[in-house]
Amino acid sequence: KILPILVRELTTSKNKEIRKTLCEFLDQLVHTWPTHAMDKHSALLAEGIKKGICDADSEARAFSRKAYWGYADHFKEEADKLLNSLEGSYRKMLQGEMGGSMSNSSSSHSLQHQSNPPPAKPALPPRTSWSRSSTSSNSTSDYHHHP
Repeated sequence: KILPILVRELTTSKNKEIRKTLCEFLDQLVHTWPTHAMDKHSALLAEGIKKGICDADSEARAFSRKAYWGYADHFKEEADKLLNSLEGSYRKMLQGEMGGSMSNSSSSHSLQHQSNPPPAKPALPPRTSWSRSSTSSNSTSDYHHHP
């Protein structure tokens, strides 16, 4: 139910911040939702992504290009149709970003975004305890080492 509303707002809003945010949301959506949740609205998604790719705002266009690649992971044929329907400059921009993305499966795409685990910390030497003698001054001779 939310997709028709988002795409309608994307195609009608005059506010560039709203359009940019909606394009960012579409990008997140196509990269996180399962295909079956988008099946019914795949044509509507394509319309929204196309509108975003052609937007006057550069950030909205950038999010929409990312969204295109996520969309292509779910709907290869529809994504090809969308690509071929774009004006030459927009198509070239998308293809320039391709860099092999078109052949990536969802699983290899998600592997690229996983962060590497932090390096293992070296083992610490055994702890030693230090105590201060209860007698007298602040000199270091008042500290005694107890292994």
